[in-house]
Amino acid sequence: MSQRIQSAQAASSHPVNGFVVEGFHDYGPSTELFWDEPKHRDALNASIECLPREKPRMVNGMLHPVAMLDLLKLGVDMIDSSYTYMVTDRGGALSFPYKHDQTESPPADRMYELNLNDTKYVDQFTPLLDSCECYCCKGFTRGYIHHLLRTNELLAGVLLNLHNLHHYLQFFDVVRSTLDDIESLDKLRAKLAKYRGEPVTSVNS
Repeated sequence: MSQRIQSAQAASSHPVNGFVVEGFHDYGPSTELFWDEPKHRDALNASIECLPREKPRMVNGMLHPVAMLDLLKLGVDMIDSSYTYMVTDRGGALSFPYKHDQTESPPADRMYELNLNDTKYVDQFTPLLDSCECYCCKGFTRGYIHHLLRTNELLAGVLLNLHNLHHYLQFFDVVRSTLDDIESLDKLRAKLAKYRGEPVTSVNS
């Protein structure tokens, strides 16, 4: 921890336009950000506190939505979109709720994502998400995408990625509109944590 703080303090003294905070994932093809242990959160928070707030701070990695909200609250300004590609690669469709005031109970098969490889989707002729307005959901069904995955058709990845990027961007539209409303962000984080099956307590800002 002390070496990370020393490094961040040294970096903050350089005339740069922004900072990338590294060391919290191994860049593997299916590894999400190391974020499920308090020590990782404490180390990242210690680094960010040493950096000037007027310059943007970025964290790379496959960030699940709860981690994204935690990082934003700690002062991270930018993240990448690799999470959507990871979900697409495993045949998943993002389905987490991204509005803190949504009150419906999650369907049995709806957590963070739908696994379209599952044979239970073979005869489901409905959109990935009924409320989604993406190109995929407006023209294709769960059963069809399941078929594309089973036959290794490239179109499966194209359609899933269109949906996942759309869902991801809709989520961030909501987040951007509520950045100054800590209570709403905390409610959204609690909802997402419940979907993910983890404690709903948030990080301190």
